[in-house]
Amino acid sequence: VPLGENWSGINKRFILPQEQLCQTYLMLIDDVKALFYFSYPFTHQATFEVLATLAKQMQTLGPACAAPDVPQTITYGPGKIENAGGAPDYENRRYPDVLAKLFSNTHGGFILLAANSKNYPVDVEYQISLLGKSGKVSRLFADDTYPVQEGKFKDKLESYGVRAYEIRSQESEVRSQNESKIE
Repeated sequence: VPLGENWSGINKRFILPQEQLCQTYLMLIDDVKALFYFSYPFTHQATFEVLATLAKQMQTLGPACAAPDVPQTITYGPGKIENAGGAPDYENRRYPDVLAKLFSNTHGGFILLAANSKNYPVDVEYQISLLGKSGKVSRLFADDTYPVQEGKFKDKLESYGVRAYEIRSQESEVRSQNESKIE
């Protein structure tokens, strides 16, 4: 159950719309298969609007997140993640600024979800083995595209920024059954 509109019963401040998006994407990246928001009554229109946005996005993201896992090895850099497999170490509070995970798109290709959990912008470079040497990656829910060079593409995630990238390539279709590597 994600945090609703308020941080706690003492109502210090409302969770901001971008924070609501970020916490939801972080849960999807962390393999949550069901979400239940509870906040009634809504105190601010922004809460209703961000939950309506998420509901629309879940029509695309939900089936991808519920699909069988895509075998993948994720490496974050330049920071060091000390536990096995490069996964975030929540227990010891060691995790990168931006978390990402690759999902199968039920309409073909893949969806890469990313979320910046920090309150400052972060420049990111994704290296994904299935991208190939060139091409482009499109952003879902926006009109942005990113050129691929040598299997990499770059973006800048704003404070608490989230992204859903659509990855389509001939190589991605061939390798959909094999392990993918994200750095």
